[in-house]
Amino acid sequence: MERRVDLVGRTVKRRFSQEGDLEFMKTDPATVVHGFEKIPQSGLRWLAVTFDASVDPRLSVRFLLEQMTSDDVTRTTVVEPGKTNWVAIDRDTVQVKLHYRLSGEGVLRVSPLRLRGETESEPFTVPEADTLVISTAYPHASHLYRHGFIHTRLREYVRQGVRPLVHIVRTEDDVVRTYTHEGIDVIEAAPRFGEWIARASGATSLLIHFLNETIYEMTRSYQPRIPTIVWIHGVETEAWYRRWFQFLDNADDLRHALELKTRKEQQLGLMSRLYRGDDPYVSFVHVSDWFKTRVAEVDAKQVTERSTTIPNPIDDRHFRYQPKDGDARFHVLSIRPYHTTKYGNDLAVAAVLRLQDEPWFEDVTFSFYGDGPLFGETLAPVRELPNVIVKQQFLTSDEIYALHQENGIFLCPTRLDSQGVSMCEAMSSGLVPVTNDVAAIAEFVEDGVSGLLARSEDVEGLADHLKTLIENEGRFLQLSAEASRHIQDRCGIDRVVRDEIAWISTMSSSCN
Repeated sequence: MERRVDLVGRTVKRRFSQEGDLEFMKTDPATVVHGFEKIPQSGLRWLAVTFDASVDPRLSVRFLLEQMTSDDVTRTTVVEPGKTNWVAIDRDTVQVKLHYRLSGEGVLRVSPLRLRGETESEPFTVPEADTLVISTAYPHASHLYRHGFIHTRLREYVRQGVRPLVHIVRTEDDVVRTYTHEGIDVIEAAPRFGEWIARASGATSLLIHFLNETIYEMTRSYQPRIPTIVWIHGVETEAWYRRWFQFLDNADDLRHALELKTRKEQQLGLMSRLYRGDDPYVSFVHVSDWFKTRVAEVDAKQVTERSTTIPNPIDDRHFRYQPKDGDARFHVLSIRPYHTTKYGNDLAVAAVLRLQDEPWFEDVTFSFYGDGPLFGETLAPVRELPNVIVKQQFLTSDEIYALHQENGIFLCPTRLDSQGVSMCEAMSSGLVPVTNDVAAIAEFVEDGVSGLLARSEDVEGLADHLKTLIENEGRFLQLSAEASRHIQDRCGIDRVVRDEIAWISTMSSSCN
């Protein structure tokens, strides 16, 4: 195939870096096109497109593969960097072009593109697996926070001799993506590929995280049926009004929630039938007793027939305890997503502002890390304070642990949590959590013993708890040691994964 590079837009500049990457710098909207000419058909069914990209945070980029037929019909498929994108090729395609649609300003670096054709009906050989994990998302190098708690347990599954494979259910019918994240194989594919993936992998159990009607209907169609364990994390089993705090900003938010009401009720109808035991192949794992009895079963109006409660695991070998010194209490850390007000980041900001008149305020460093559409707006009130660090970025597990070592208090208000995994990781490292006594938090933090809890929406309470820890070194050190001991006993990865594997084995045996 011939390669050519076309540049559309006068303000776009291009050069090759020393590593051979293409580098684009722009300030105005433009489209950059990589063209691959003269596609040899000869039975070509799939084209594997692989490339990497580094995108300036100020720049918005979409990557699109465009197919052109001999009669000038085009079809466009979204492709993603850092993955192998297996794109279905139309029988009469004669040319493909990879477009980079840029908006904003900044620098985009794209590695050399790699192409490979496939003439078979299935694009690749599915890895063998004991267990097929089906989810709506999974971590990737560019999205490290996407359901990282699933990845934590799967790495431990591997250590304990289980071979997992992840199927992320996507809506696109014309592309299958594959990648490996820290040793775990991942396939992103539409439901129509589900049975092929399950059958080809040889998996004897299905583990579902965030069940919905599409995923259930896909797995129910597998022949033969495979024993299925469903994890209940929260959003998949809540009534529409549970997240009331997201409706407060404007009328549009409330209208959107009401539009989702019917869909939520249909979802709860599915959960009610499955909780009741209508499908003998399905059983459940709840991550907290509070959420099981106060939300999941209440909203579905049905007690779960085949279920157990096992918290999400915390990798206490990685987030290991290192005794803190007293000065650590002057370093307060927040690591949170910013895509919903559920996480209470606005409460954290308000609590910091409430402490400005304290004589020691300027001696305390407050560090906020995270990303999401609410990041800039939420942190604007504290961004200019000299003792506040604001970093809009995703963090690796190693980077998170390094920050745990530099800080002593984990400020993590919340409005609704079935567990609070990032909080539990910080506790394992010895940070003292300051959060709200809402939802399932009290199952993981004993107020006054392993952390400090404020009432719901209580900014003053959060500020008072921070003040208590900062002004009382002995109290801080006591809570730090107990936070780690308490959460490792409750959620340590060896114990949790052992319990999960035992439940998977028991439920799989009961279906055979």
